[in-house]
Amino acid sequence: MSKISRRDFLQLGTSAIAGMGFSPFIPGFGTFDDSLQARVATKSVSVYRAPNDQSAIAGQLFRDELVNIYKEVDSGVPAYNPIWYRTWGGYLHRGRLQKVKVLFNEPLTAISEGTRQVAELTVPYTQAMRYTRTYGWQPNLRLYYGSVHWIDAIDEGPDGDAWYRIFDELIGYPYHVSAIHLRPIPFDEWAAITPKVPLEQNRIEVNLSKQVLTAYENEQVALQTTISSASLQFKKIAKLSQLKLPPESFVFCQNTRPSIWAMETSLPAPKIMNCPAFPGHVFSTRQVMLSMERTGMITSALP
Repeated sequence: MSKISRRDFLQLGTSAIAGMGFSPFIPGFGTFDDSLQARVATKSVSVYRAPNDQSAIAGQLFRDELVNIYKEVDSGVPAYNPIWYRTWGGYLHRGRLQKVKVLFNEPLTAISEGTRQVAELTVPYTQAMRYTRTYGWQPNLRLYYGSVHWIDAIDEGPDGDAWYRIFDELIGYPYHVSAIHLRPIPFDEWAAITPKVPLEQNRIEVNLSKQVLTAYENEQVALQTTISSASLQFKKIAKLSQLKLPPESFVFCQNTRPSIWAMETSLPAPKIMNCPAFPGHVFSTRQVMLSMERTGMITSALP
């Protein structure tokens, strides 16, 4: 693996944009596409003739397949989540789907030595690659749309184009992702929306039974949106106040299918849990989790 100069970067950036979709190392999404799509986020889903699960099955779709969404339909069933997507050949229930887009990005020209920048994945998924002197480039994790990652360098990737190196404090080694798949998030997007509101007056509540997140400022609703929290059995989680974890400890959600308990009181270190509905890496500090418990946000999830 080699570092690239500014001159080399300009050449790599041009070839990356010109040749997007043709690299054997990254998913072939083709050209730019901002249409509304969904990714299958479970082993398989059924396409129904009508927007209810009692109608005839017209077909099956499998993990990470993409479908175009023509419109959303509120059929009234199931009552807790009655939204269906009209797609080619029938209807898909949204419960195991993730809305995605295919948005390519112009790579950064440089990342200052010793610094990191947050970047967001803007394609349905991408194949991360890890480089070692022994084996060269090898497939690593699959990262998903909307996930956020720390990037700390620009290197020449396995296809000769610009790839970002990702810093991951939990895995313990770096890996790389095609630069055109990540949107570096400007620092001003991190700024507080209302900086005059004291931190203790901001809170977030998550209603797992209704799958709704509500953000409050001074007890006033600032944002309310639907979520997908996966099917973790939160009532099985031990009381978080009993955990002997330092403030910097994290809960880590990995985008794989099997569901396991989120945390256990016997764990002295971060626990990896598998959350198929979460995009990529989701982190929560112990203080945030304790706050969630106090506000009743951690309750039983729907089966």
